Amino acid sequence: MLIVALLKFRFSELLYHIGQLTTCSFNRLRPLLGKARSRYTFGPIESWDESKVIALGSIVAGMSANQFSQLIPQSRGVNRKDMNLVAAIRPHAIPLIPVTILELIEPNFFEYMVPEQVIALTPRQWHYMSNAQASRAMDIWFSKDRWPGYYLKNLREAGAIKEKFVFSLALFIYFVNNVVL
Repeated sequence: MLIVALLKFRFSELLYHIGQLTTCSFNRLRPLLGKARSRYTFGPIESWDESKVIALGSIVAGMSANQFSQLIPQSRGVNRKDMNLVAAIRPHAIPLIPVTILELIEPNFFEYMVPEQVIALTPRQWHYMSNAQASRAMDIWFSKDRWPGYYLKNLREAGAIKEKFVFSLALFIYFVNNVVL
């Protein structure tokens, strides 16, 4: 039992340091999230509180869309319906959430974000968000006032422009490597 407790302590310490990362792939975060959900560390998501979500930091970005939904207050059941675990996600973890996951997250998830999290969304993420997701995120950013529609349009266009640039750059590199040489 002492060895298990020691390993739990060391692994929890490691999770904290990894949770500070600002760049890490989903494929590396996903297994770490699995270890964090073991009974020797933080346990299942249903048992988490704000301190666990905060301690995980970037590792939270390894969640699936269904797991993100479990952080919404209404989905947590009778015992924890008042806990907003969405707001406990560290803002530096938001850009690490892949767009393939983000576009599947329930729109009401975005209602529980804090402004720092909304600001941390990347143009590429804005580009792939549904209208319902984007509207709810913009309501947080502008405190449910009438936000200017051109903000969302510009954010989405910035995401599209970056993708076109990356595609053009990849095409150019392919052309130089395969045709010119």
